[in-house]
Amino acid sequence: IALSGCVLWQDRLYGFAESILKCISLDGEERWRKRGLGTGSMTIAGGRMLILDGQGQREPVAAMPGIDRLSVDLLLPLAERALEPGIPALALFPVTPPDCKSEDAAHAWHDDHLMSRSNRALKRRFPELGLIGDVALDPYTSHGQDGILRDGVILNEETIAALIRQAVCLAEAGCDIVAPSDMMDGRVGAIRDALDAAGNEQTMIL
Repeated sequence: IALSGCVLWQDRLYGFAESILKCISLDGEERWRKRGLGTGSMTIAGGRMLILDGQGQREPVAAMPGIDRLSVDLLLPLAERALEPGIPALALFPVTPPDCKSEDAAHAWHDDHLMSRSNRALKRRFPELGLIGDVALDPYTSHGQDGILRDGVILNEETIAALIRQAVCLAEAGCDIVAPSDMMDGRVGAIRDALDAAGNEQTMIL
């Protein structure tokens, strides 16, 4: 974990990891029932929540039986249920409409995109809930790659510049932890420097 002096959150993350390991040791859906998350709540299995735009939207994920994508309004009561058994943090993963994707992934750092709105809504309602944001460009690129391309080659420095903007955007929208899942060389240090420069010294990198 790359952070600037945030021991409290580090302790809470360790507790979260321990709770997940305890759930894994149980069988099937019972493991989540024992954490206070009944059948149909597998959307938050492992602390992950899959989100989509709109109101009152619930979309099953065909490749993940029992997992649904939810719109922000349906996300809030599920987040409340996640807090009850002591889950301290949730990781959000958006689905991006095709018209918001581009070669440069510019929607990734849009101030009013789905991730920003979801983070703000959750923090307004549950300020004690930790939020983890995936830092990666593949949800926002038209070609589906995790980096900026030129002539079929992923450009490391250009991609890092985009990831920095995305990470700062997530932090300013309420993410307590940003989690780069790409494979760019040097991106963690660059993100740390950018977060600190933007006044987000307490935002952790996972």
